[in-house]
Amino acid sequence: MKMLLSFIQITIESSPVPCREGAVGLDAGINVGRGKRQRVEQNTSLRRRRASSRGYSLVELAAVVAIAGVVSAIAVPSFARLLTDARVGEASSDLFSAVIQTRSEALKRRHRIILCPSDDTQDCSGTADWNPGWIMFEDANDNGRRETEEPLLRTGEARDSRIRIWGDASVGRYVSYVATGRTQQLATSAWQAGTLTVCSEGIARKIIINRVGRPRLAHAIC
Repeated sequence: MKMLLSFIQITIESSPVPCREGAVGLDAGINVGRGKRQRVEQNTSLRRRRASSRGYSLVELAAVVAIAGVVSAIAVPSFARLLTDARVGEASSDLFSAVIQTRSEALKRRHRIILCPSDDTQDCSGTADWNPGWIMFEDANDNGRRETEEPLLRTGEARDSRIRIWGDASVGRYVSYVATGRTQQLATSAWQAGTLTVCSEGIARKIIINRVGRPRLAHAIC
């Protein structure tokens, strides 16, 4: 009996422990998996850094330059036309408001009021070129010329060479309103109707004065 117990004890001590070996194998598998994942992450990060520092190729740069050229070719003329339209609009609005004020002052003062081109902001120039500027004055003696004692009501500034302002044969040298609010020629006392044109690079505004003296502003080309 003693011999049997000794044999069983020796057998148990020399036998391997299955659970322990299984645990060791599981730990080794986890460590291998972690190592592979770390290597994959390191390789991915390295590829990303290489891609971000690669820069642009000559073909890519050429494509960008070509696209920028096409966009510029479309945008620059449109922007230039927009600036021209704004320039014409501002000049025509200024002159249009002067025509309206000329009529208003004639009604208010009960005298002839004249709007005419001027190159010195003091007297009428006698030409049909309104680019150098213009003046508005009360023509108390109806002679079409500004005398020293006749009040100067408003002046217009000269415009740059990109803008042309002129009037037709009827209103080129002056626009005259009398106390009734109608236009009237100096020499014949007939009604005065005509058109003042503001033009720049094909874009124009026309100030059209009808036979009873009412002005209107219209878009046009020139």
